[in-house]
Amino acid sequence: MRSGSYRFAVFLTAALLLAAVVYIYGGSLEYPLQFDDAVVIKENKEIRDIANWGALWDRDAPRFVILFSLAVNYHLGELSPVGYHIFNIAVHFLFCLAVFWLVHELLSTPAGQGAANAHQSLFAFGVALATAVHPLQTQGVVYIWQRATSIVALLYVVSLAAYLASARKEQQGAGGHGLLAFSMAAAVAAMFSKQNAITLPVAIALADYFFISGSVAALRARMARLAWFIPPLLIIPALTALGYNDEINHIGGRFHNMLSPFQYLITQFGVIVMYLRLLLIPVDQNLDYDIRPADSMFQVWPDFAILAALLLLGFALWRRSRIASFGILFFFLTMSVESSIFPLEDLAFEHRMYLPVVGLFMAGTAGIFEAARRISPRQGWKWIAASLAVYAVAMAAAAHERVEVWRTGETLWRDVVAKAPGKARGYNNLGAYYLHAGRNHEAERLLLGAVAIEPRNYYYVSHLALLYLKTGNEDRALAIAQRAKSLNPSDVNVRYVLGNIYLKKGMWSDAAKHYYVGLKLERDNNAEALMALGTAEVKMGAYKEAIKTYQKAIRLEPHNINALHNLALLHRHLGDTAGAERFSALARDARTGIKNPVTATRP
Repeated sequence: MRSGSYRFAVFLTAALLLAAVVYIYGGSLEYPLQFDDAVVIKENKEIRDIANWGALWDRDAPRFVILFSLAVNYHLGELSPVGYHIFNIAVHFLFCLAVFWLVHELLSTPAGQGAANAHQSLFAFGVALATAVHPLQTQGVVYIWQRATSIVALLYVVSLAAYLASARKEQQGAGGHGLLAFSMAAAVAAMFSKQNAITLPVAIALADYFFISGSVAALRARMARLAWFIPPLLIIPALTALGYNDEINHIGGRFHNMLSPFQYLITQFGVIVMYLRLLLIPVDQNLDYDIRPADSMFQVWPDFAILAALLLLGFALWRRSRIASFGILFFFLTMSVESSIFPLEDLAFEHRMYLPVVGLFMAGTAGIFEAARRISPRQGWKWIAASLAVYAVAMAAAAHERVEVWRTGETLWRDVVAKAPGKARGYNNLGAYYLHAGRNHEAERLLLGAVAIEPRNYYYVSHLALLYLKTGNEDRALAIAQRAKSLNPSDVNVRYVLGNIYLKKGMWSDAAKHYYVGLKLERDNNAEALMALGTAEVKMGAYKEAIKTYQKAIRLEPHNINALHNLALLHRHLGDTAGAERFSALARDARTGIKNPVTATRP
């Protein structure tokens, strides 16, 4: 059983971590959903029924845990951002506590005991506090969709810590089977959170080798325990083979935007060094870095040399500081999925460092403790505590300032444009924000800038077409939308833009044609597009087809007042008085908030 001093250390750690996390992130509760949040939350109909687990599974099985957490948030508060932010902040707090637990377990082993100079709780607190306050962690917390990063990190660290705790109990003759089962359960949950969890069984084996077994022969003797983690290791490959890995499908659909595995790898050398620079000096952080792909090893040899030296240092520290050695190798292991030979469309995102930095904080804290021991063997811990306080205040202030950038879509994307003026996405997204806000002149300037940088990006071109449609320049909008269609005829949004333009021009059959194509691509899963198609069909005189279309809309949105009202008018026009009265009543109920089930009927 742990001592009273350890329990007090946990309580004090939790209180200080909570204070730091609330200071940094407490003001962000009402920040709007940003960036990919629109797709995975606002436009994601699968999360709107918390009981429909099958829909969440079909959407993206390897991220089922994440999607279910979004469904819980939607069930409790629909699209209000407050609940989503509270959840993300809570996960970050728990992750920092889990880091404290993990580091304490590492230091409790015979191989790790010397590193903390008898101040294990202070060492573990230092790593946890650095994890809590560093500005590089902010993207993994305030960016709602990146709860995928923080949740998988939490489960990863909990599984690793529980495994070490079970091994400690086993060595004490207390069994530890319950903790081992808990570790495996956390590992399974991690595999259904994000694909980079696939390295967890390797991390467990590495921790066992470093801190428990100490040799390959002893590690082999412990294979009965490690074998528990073979089934979790197979989950992600199995889901991929069965076609459930939506991330792989997404990457396959955008393969033309990807670098080759070798070019991606050598480009990542520079990206990882940039991450290391931000870890030491968190200045000029950016949501969307403008990274230029490397063409040869000659371009990146200084970055490669830095990383090779860091990796060699990790091996060299094996005997002198086991926890520092493990921390460095942990960093490279947890970076390996997203920053090696597996190409991703985006070359750099800060949230990819959310878990790996823990390893570097372990190594850095070990170095500080060793330096303090050499300077003052008896009083060194006081210097450590003072230095930790200064560091925490400085980093928390910087993190708080970084979180402020996420206050609105305008503040976020203006920051991106200022720091990455050569990248189109910032211009497009800021332009789209201004378009939605009715600031059309500013929107035009930015959207033209995005298209000038990436003239073949159909998504940016279609945004420009929407702008001209909104400002009444329908002919120019049509010409630009046709250009977007030539770039990608199968894009849903381009089809809807064309449908909207033709609808505005009164060209009903052309509008319907593009809505048909878009809805076919979406399997009729877009109520707004169905409403627009219904309008085109009514204008064409295709009343029975319009009734079918509006019925599809109310299957998606049973209380859509416009769809119910239009169905009432259509049924009345076709002489179906009973049907007209029925839908009129349902429309009235919808206006007053009375929710009656709608059963679609065939005309």
